[in-house]
Amino acid sequence: MEVELVTADGHEMVCLNPEEDVHTAIARRLSLDMERLSITCCEAEILPGSTLEENDIEEGARLTVRSCGLRLEYASDFDTNGVLYYIGSTGCKVPSEEWVNPVMLGEVTVDISSAGMGTKEDFVGREQAVYFRTADVPYPSWISLRLERWQLIPSKYTLRNTRDDNLDEYVLRNWILQGKVDDDAPWIDIRVHEDDDSLSSEKYSTASWDLDSSTAFQTFRVVIKENSPNHSRSRNYLHAAIELYGTLSPLGPI
Repeated sequence: MEVELVTADGHEMVCLNPEEDVHTAIARRLSLDMERLSITCCEAEILPGSTLEENDIEEGARLTVRSCGLRLEYASDFDTNGVLYYIGSTGCKVPSEEWVNPVMLGEVTVDISSAGMGTKEDFVGREQAVYFRTADVPYPSWISLRLERWQLIPSKYTLRNTRDDNLDEYVLRNWILQGKVDDDAPWIDIRVHEDDDSLSSEKYSTASWDLDSSTAFQTFRVVIKENSPNHSRSRNYLHAAIELYGTLSPLGPI
């Protein structure tokens, strides 16, 4: 007999032999990285490398998968553990050992409130020597990224300064990281930064922040707080890049 795993909305996920390694089977079914796969069934997490028998799950059982995703955990600023690195390499439709900007792969869409200078796609890139800013126009001033095939429960994020010679005048101090569950959902504040001096005024400096969220978002944006201009008293958003960490899972039925 086999054990049937289904999603919360009743979609069949995979049938397993109780002696089979659960993570291996589901990772194969979803084409996911087994080493970072996190699976929760019946209010209990199934440990990596374990079988259904080792989790006291009997033959013939029908289990509901409450969550299934990849744990992408932060190690250092702009490491190779982040979401955008994963989506641009082993996690893209055609997996590769070499990273490619996920916008070029159709995996991510970047949008901006206004165009001042530079290339918006660099926001999800990994190059240091880039220059991007929005225009100095009425609020809100923001830049966003939309995951096309994924959703993320965020646990941490990183920002990098640009190469501007007058960076001290433009460095972020008051801004909000927001998220949207889908295109029709409202923006939710994930973290609000007030007088945050974590980012130095040096070129290409980076900083990271912990996030406390249990919601899976498809779209994220960094927005300058209304009536909180940067050091130059302008409303430009000026930055080089972002990276996100957390639990990444496919959109739609598993």
